[in-house]
Amino acid sequence: MPRSLRDKPQMDNNLILVFDGNCQAQHIAAIFSAMEGVQAFAVGGDLGYVPGYNGRSCAYISESEVIELCARKSTGSKVIQVSQSTIHMSKAPSKYEELVDSIITFPHIQLFSIFPDEFRQNFGGYSNANRHYATDLRILEVTEDRAGTGGQIARALREEIALYPLFHTSVHPGGMLTSLLVEHIASKLGILNEDVRSIIRDVRSGEGLNFATGHPVPVEVRLDLKFDWGIQYNYYETMIRSAQSAAWQETLRAADLITDIRFHDSQYWLAIVKASRALGDIDYALLALEKLLSLSRGHDEFWIYAFSFCNSEKRFDLASSYVEQCKDYYRGQRRQYVILSWMAIINRDLDRAVEYASEYHSRAPDRPDSCLALVKSLALTGQIQRARTLFVDSYRCGNIHTKNWLMNNLIKVKETGLDLADLESL
Repeated sequence: MPRSLRDKPQMDNNLILVFDGNCQAQHIAAIFSAMEGVQAFAVGGDLGYVPGYNGRSCAYISESEVIELCARKSTGSKVIQVSQSTIHMSKAPSKYEELVDSIITFPHIQLFSIFPDEFRQNFGGYSNANRHYATDLRILEVTEDRAGTGGQIARALREEIALYPLFHTSVHPGGMLTSLLVEHIASKLGILNEDVRSIIRDVRSGEGLNFATGHPVPVEVRLDLKFDWGIQYNYYETMIRSAQSAAWQETLRAADLITDIRFHDSQYWLAIVKASRALGDIDYALLALEKLLSLSRGHDEFWIYAFSFCNSEKRFDLASSYVEQCKDYYRGQRRQYVILSWMAIINRDLDRAVEYASEYHSRAPDRPDSCLALVKSLALTGQIQRARTLFVDSYRCGNIHTKNWLMNNLIKVKETGLDLADLESL
């Protein structure tokens, strides 16, 4: 199914940017889409969530569409490849690099050293915070050198990280560092006017990429690195840990003490939603839910949670509005269909659930979750053998990441009559 017409490249745009890279590139593409006279796309597909800016999602484009775009662009328009420099390469190779008008680069940034669990998942044993931090900085120096930023981001990180976390996960930077990437790219494009600077200021004051969190950072890591994030971070840590253990009164007490608006982020509002709901303050929970969705519209689980919550409280008009808001944000992108399929399952609209889940499954062969909603909706419609075959085939053919993801999410197909007890022996 094609993207919405609103996402198709318009030939009269002066500047069409095609970004390659990870979630950082996709987030920045969404930010540039808000600029006058600019269309921006991320090459490839989503990575399990769709970053956005000011309520508008990142738009995606294939390599073949970039090639077509370069052939069709109008006089006066420019197609520019914006490529993420990494430790391995200065820019990503592409089939269209000889066709674009120019190529500019920006650095990949990371901070694995403060998130031991993520470090272990990616590299094995976590041994010494200071050594890992030095490695993060060396990698940043290499990627900045390749992108020509003059070490600006590494300097900012060194100056600020001792006072404030700056990252939500190892590769999800907050607003300050994201704004520096945007400023670097805008400067290279020659569009650093007051309107663009206003967007950069807005990005800087925002939360950046925050669909998931690696916080709280273990206190021993902070002590080893001599990072003092102050009493406000201590409250933030207490809030998150209390929410994780369903200590809802303590969650709200800690949240009430957080006055630093930098910590009024998606995780803050998510904790308030869950705590307020658990303690029976439904109206406040729904208000907090609106704030959460305004910040993190690209995360599947928040939409599904919102729909389920409203349905359970018989707020059916609000639940329906979330369906429409979801469609408006994703504009026909593939993640829209997995969200709508889970919403339909919650509503027991099972024929529609199968329809939506089938659409997602056909469009997301690269995603480990591509089969799950379809498996559940098939099983709930009585197609048990078909559901089992689909799940087993997905597990058997999947890589280790897909296998682990499916095993960790078996609960989502619970109570469907589907027998998967022999899965680990396959």
